[in-house]
Amino acid sequence: LSRCISMGDDFMNSSLCIWLTRTFEELQPPPNLFQLSDGEFLNRIMATISPARFTMSRINKDVGDDPKGRIENLNCLLKNLLIYYEEILNCLLITKLPDVRCIGTEPQAFLTGLELEKLFTLILGIAFQCDNKNTYIKEVYLLPEDVQNEIMTKIQTITESNNVVISSYIDTEPMEKPEVDSLFQTVLGSLQNVVGERNELHEKYIRMAQERDEYLAIQQNTRGRRSTISMNDSLSDSRDGSRSATPAYNAEIAELRNKLLAYEEEIESKTDVIQKLRGDEQASSEQIARLQKDYRTLYDDAQAARIYRDEIDV
Repeated sequence: LSRCISMGDDFMNSSLCIWLTRTFEELQPPPNLFQLSDGEFLNRIMATISPARFTMSRINKDVGDDPKGRIENLNCLLKNLLIYYEEILNCLLITKLPDVRCIGTEPQAFLTGLELEKLFTLILGIAFQCDNKNTYIKEVYLLPEDVQNEIMTKIQTITESNNVVISSYIDTEPMEKPEVDSLFQTVLGSLQNVVGERNELHEKYIRMAQERDEYLAIQQNTRGRRSTISMNDSLSDSRDGSRSATPAYNAEIAELRNKLLAYEEEIESKTDVIQKLRGDEQASSEQIARLQKDYRTLYDDAQAARIYRDEIDV
């Protein structure tokens, strides 16, 4: 417990958390990591930054330690952040996205701090590129100097690093060959990462489906065995009259029932995970399609640039 509290305190004192809680102090930030990671406060921040794109109508209030409510809030936030980057900022995020399930189910875990840092960085990128960006820039200069430096580094990463974000705006001006080559390598590397993640998700999906099928088979066998036991019990009763079952027999029935309940719960859990993996695989496939389209566009632009350069040389 003390270790969890220590990790929570460390994260609450990080530069991103300090920026977030002080910049939006009027929204009454939660006092600890557990409440900060329930998604409600973060959605209120985005509703303040961009009221037209973010609303609180579908956000669960006072979710407490309910993992389902926390994950729904965080998933809604992440979805709207991605839409904002793509539709408003014309940017394609190629960095690994925050794991909202980890944040929602294990708010005090060490990995949760790392995933929240990714989420906060996405919020930071929007705050410093929105219509009201000058206000948020001024707020940074009110923070301690070391926090300022770390925040500015984060801003530069989320807005300029080709390993994190790629602008989907197509510039009609021909690019120089080094620029084309650099962008091509970035897109190619991102495409390889997406394909790799897609393959991993597919393997997980197959493995989870196999485990589910095995559990279903065990469940059917257990039900069949229970039916046989019930039949044998009836036959025994008919032969022996009102003779009661032995203690060993009763214990075996109780053990089988407990195992059956455990299998049913695990099957339900595995099924939810499989459905999530299917969604992740579909999202990865869509991202691959977008990257392939960007690659073809960049390749055509590079060809046009080479032709344009050759004409100039002639």
